[in-house]
Amino acid sequence: MIHSLQQMYPALWQRNFRYYWAGQCISLIGTWMQTTGQQWLIYSMTKSAFLLGMLGAAQFLPMMLFSLPVGVFIDRYPKKKILLLTQTALMLQGLILATLIWSGHVSYWNVLLLAGMLGIINTIDQPTRQSFMPELVNRPNLRNAIGLNSAIVNLARIAGPALAALLMEEYG
Repeated sequence: MIHSLQQMYPALWQRNFRYYWAGQCISLIGTWMQTTGQQWLIYSMTKSAFLLGMLGAAQFLPMMLFSLPVGVFIDRYPKKKILLLTQTALMLQGLILATLIWSGHVSYWNVLLLAGMLGIINTIDQPTRQSFMPELVNRPNLRNAIGLNSAIVNLARIAGPALAALLMEEYG
């Protein structure tokens, strides 16, 4: 059984990739949970489809506009350091949002600003993650690592919103 898993997923048998992949599972699911929560928060606050759409634009427009030049930029610097910075920034951004909500000081404009920050940080983070793969696995396992990475990205798009819905139902 273990031997067949090792043949099917050789990248997971490389310690650095395994740690990275497990951390990415948590991070990506959390990001999609936050995105879902932000959307629910804004719609419940404003009841405006237009303002909800503006939130989506603030979060996803930076990736569309700036991912190509950012990709050129990140190739010049150590990817591990960039990822540590972006993951810290994502954590702080989420903490600020949570603090605003829990303190009762949340407004549309600060959620919009934080969604824009999330989009800008993700514009740096996502291409860095993709280009980090060759540094984690040896060349024969690179295709497997890329496939496993793609699988978790797509799984997170399903699991994150589903978990967010469960938590919103339970805790509001």
